Amino acid sequence: MKLGLKHMAATLVFILGFSISLNLYLYFEGYYKKAEPEIQDLMGASSDVFQVNKSMFPMELETTAGRVRIPVEGRINVFVPQYINCPDICHIETMIMVYVMNKSLEEGWADRVAWVTVEVDPWSTSEEGVREYMEGVAGPLLERGVTWIWVLDRGEGLDKLWGQLGIKSQKDPETGLVGHTAGFYIVSGDGFIMYYIKPKTTAVGNAWENPRDVAEGLYRVLRYLALDGDS
Repeated sequence: MKLGLKHMAATLVFILGFSISLNLYLYFEGYYKKAEPEIQDLMGASSDVFQVNKSMFPMELETTAGRVRIPVEGRINVFVPQYINCPDICHIETMIMVYVMNKSLEEGWADRVAWVTVEVDPWSTSEEGVREYMEGVAGPLLERGVTWIWVLDRGEGLDKLWGQLGIKSQKDPETGLVGHTAGFYIVSGDGFIMYYIKPKTTAVGNAWENPRDVAEGLYRVLRYLALDGDS
């Protein structure tokens, strides 16, 4: 069974029916400068790419794949802040990931990338729910060799990972919704944080409503790093 954005159209309609509420999310791009034009051009106009250029120390964390050293050595790591009860953006991130996973499998470089979901709702998310979610959206891809792990660590381990990547998360006690940093962090296998990709949200347009554009850009950037650039 082949998955991709077009196979998740029903989900997209459901998600966008919530009318993405940006006030529920926290976007922190820090004070990083824009990435070099070559990378920004590959990403396209849908997203801003920030050049982080910061090292992160390796950590052993509990994940859906057991206790794993993060970042995963020898691969391009894509860290994605998510939680399964998110009403909108997290699921769009997943759709983007699935699209790129498919393309990387078709072209033979899936084994050069590790997808790492960083939990942003440690207060409510369960391991059982996470595994069910991953299997539901990407089970066949995982069986074919795509590496996607979800960080299950709580407390100090998760706090340190948030701190290294600059992820912020805050739960609304009334609604239960979580405001959090969203987007994609690209980290080399030796722990060098290269880029933070943030889909654009402006008064005249919202890239989260056009996930195909974001997915195509992310695919081009990762393909370049996996096959042509230094990973």
